[in-house]
Amino acid sequence: RPTPSAMMKRRGTFGGPLQQQQQQPRAQYVPRAAAAELAVAGPRRDYAPCWESLDARPLPQWYNDAKFGIFIHWGVYAVPAFAVHKRGGAEWYLRKLQEPSRDDGATREHHASTYGHGYPYESFVPQFTAGSWDPNAWADLFKQAGAKYVVLTSKHHDGFCLWPSATHPGWNAADCGPKRDLVGELAAAVRSRGMKFGLYYSLLEWNHDINDQKRVLRPEVVAADVRDIVIRYRPSVLWFDGDWGRPTSFWQLLPLLAWLYNESPVRDEIVVNDRLGQGCSGAHGDFFNGRDRFLAESALAHKWECCMTIGSSWGHNRNLSKACYKQPLEVIELLAEVTARNGNLLLNVGPSCDGCIIEEERAVLTGVGEWLAHMWYPAIFDTRPWSLAPVRTRDLVLYTTPKGERAGVVVYGIALEKGAGTEDQPVVVLAQVPPPTAVRAGPCAVHFAVSGDTVSVHFTQPVDFPLVLELTYGVPQKPR
Repeated sequence: RPTPSAMMKRRGTFGGPLQQQQQQPRAQYVPRAAAAELAVAGPRRDYAPCWESLDARPLPQWYNDAKFGIFIHWGVYAVPAFAVHKRGGAEWYLRKLQEPSRDDGATREHHASTYGHGYPYESFVPQFTAGSWDPNAWADLFKQAGAKYVVLTSKHHDGFCLWPSATHPGWNAADCGPKRDLVGELAAAVRSRGMKFGLYYSLLEWNHDINDQKRVLRPEVVAADVRDIVIRYRPSVLWFDGDWGRPTSFWQLLPLLAWLYNESPVRDEIVVNDRLGQGCSGAHGDFFNGRDRFLAESALAHKWECCMTIGSSWGHNRNLSKACYKQPLEVIELLAEVTARNGNLLLNVGPSCDGCIIEEERAVLTGVGEWLAHMWYPAIFDTRPWSLAPVRTRDLVLYTTPKGERAGVVVYGIALEKGAGTEDQPVVVLAQVPPPTAVRAGPCAVHFAVSGDTVSVHFTQPVDFPLVLELTYGVPQKPR
């Protein structure tokens, strides 16, 4: 297998361009532990490779029901694990070495003082060991958090692949570093616990200058990679990134999407985001996620996703203080906001190079899971936005309703804080809503009063927020 010095010669200091090399074919592979969990695809579809046809494909229901997923940014960048707070994530370490103006030279200065000037990025690979990694422990943590799907970075912008990629020999986790199929092992662990598995894939690589036609990641490489990971691992989510600066046609993505929807083994359940080239954000794709950390101000008709970090970095960053990380309550409120507005929350963790999830991120996942398990599960999962919910940019109460026959008959009001009353006897104010026939709040004793279009729910004891109210109506209301 290539040594770090050999990789440096091939790619160049700070991730220079790849030289032409012979590619060795690899056998197709599906992890045995995951194979039994894979559903058999239905009949072949007939979507044409054009937006008019592809956009007509119905959203697979599982994604609309799932609401909460885990994003994982993991790769060679977890070795230096450095970024200045709010100056980009640690996963952009290589690019900041190449373009020091991105953070006023802070990363390059850190790199020179810590590792030596000219120390190649490729020399981090042997330290990316995953030596303490237990994919089953990760999957247990994600399951405990209440997540329904998990999305792993199969290849970030540095081009390093977490699977045995035939297009990147000597630059993948099976050939060097961990010398393991990280994608395959995690896919098996996630599926064995009843969660869906998805993959992130970058359309660009910093080792291929996007401004140089001769060195940009070629369409045939993208097609080969995508077909490879889809056939090997059967992802339910394909999460594209790095599409800026080029149209969809450059990567020939329309024929690739038609293959995904018509012929691939995941044609019935795969969902694809909207980072598919210039002009696609918010216009095409099974779900929209636009820019990072996007949060819709009201319910959108088209399914969308908020991808969010727990700290300020997507990749593991040892340079962050504890104050830079969100608290469980912040993420719980965010999950409620996103769900009530027809979105999913994809919450990111950035594991260390040896495969550990830091305590600050573990605490958030555990806290979210405890809140969901405390009777609030029905208010989030398998729900839809309530069509009669007030439209405001900042809500003290957020509304969802179950899908199916109970839609509009039962409505969940997720109260983020009290609207009136005292700490001992708080009052939740539901403004601009029709009066319900009954209100419940789990085991808490409540009574409610109606005045015009305002419902006041009175508690007779102190309660912890956020909490969920269950409103019952005699006449069903249709969800969005």
